[in-house]
Amino acid sequence: CAVATPLAEGVTDVTATEDVSEVSGNGILTIDYTDPYILNYWPSCDEACVNAQIGASFNIKMEPSSIQASDAAKLYSCANELCLSLTLVSDSAFCLDQTNCDSIYFSTGNLLTDTFYRVMISGDVVSTSGVPLTRLNFGSGYSWIFSTKDSSEECAVSRATLDPNDVTLSAIGQTQSFVGEAFGVQDDCSTSGQRLNSYSYDWTWENPIIDDTDVA
Repeated sequence: CAVATPLAEGVTDVTATEDVSEVSGNGILTIDYTDPYILNYWPSCDEACVNAQIGASFNIKMEPSSIQASDAAKLYSCANELCLSLTLVSDSAFCLDQTNCDSIYFSTGNLLTDTFYRVMISGDVVSTSGVPLTRLNFGSGYSWIFSTKDSSEECAVSRATLDPNDVTLSAIGQTQSFVGEAFGVQDDCSTSGQRLNSYSYDWTWENPIIDDTDVA
C-alpha cells in the first residue's frame, strides 16, 4: 500500500504497477479542503446576562495558534447601538481543547450593564488544513453585536452540560479532557438558556464510572 500526503487542493492521478507483470491500476485523488466558517455565536440578543459567556463555534476544527494569535479575536464595548466608536475590552480568546479546536471563547469578567458590545474575529484565522475563515461579514473579518440587560444581577445556573458528552477511548492510559458548561434559564436570548461564563464557577468532578472493575 502507499500513503498520499496532500500538499494543495486539486485533482491528481494515482497509479500502481505490479513489478513483474507491469500491470497497472489507476485512480483519481481529489484534495478538497473544507472552507471554515462560523457556525454559531453567542450571545446574540439585546438582553444578555452580565455573566454571559462570549464565543463562537466553527464548522470544522481550527488551528489553535491562529485563534490565539494577536489580533485574531477581539471584544469591544460600544458607545451606542451603532458600535462604530469602540473601546477594547478583551483580545484574549482561546480554544478549550487544543486538539479539537472547533469553538472560540473570550476570557472576560462580568460585562457592563445596558451596554452594546461588538465581537470581531479576523479572517486570518485558519483551519487545521490552513484554509482562512470564509463567509466574512464585516470587512476582512466576521463580527456581531449584542447588548446586556439593565441589571447587574448575575443570571443563575439552570443546567450544566459536559463537552464532549460522548467519548470512546481506545487504549489504556489514553486521556480525555472534559469541560463543564453552565446555562441560565430559557429567556429571550436563548430558548435553551443563555451560555454563562463557566470559569466564574467552582466545579466538583466525580469519577465518571463507579464500579468494581476500575474502568475509569
